[in-house]
Amino acid sequence: MKELLQFCIETYRDSYGKYFWFHKVDWEEYKRQQGAKKCLETKKEKYEIYEASYGTATTFAGRALKFKEVRLQEDNQKSTC
Repeated sequence: MKELLQFCIETYRDSYGKYFWFHKVDWEEYKRQQGAKKCLETKKEKYEIYEASYGTATTFAGRALKFKEVRLQEDNQKSTC
């Protein structure tokens, strides 16, 4: 019986992918989680770019950046997620 069940699972998995058993609610939750993960990755990438540009601007200026200069960089790096 277990062999038949495993065979059926493998057949469906080959035909419909590894999430073939998901219901509509499961798919919505899965897609929400994937969206959140992608948004987090995007925020991390933007933060890394911000850090690099802040360091470059500080080095170029030869001093710590002023408040207005920091705000300008932060406004340019706002995330849409």
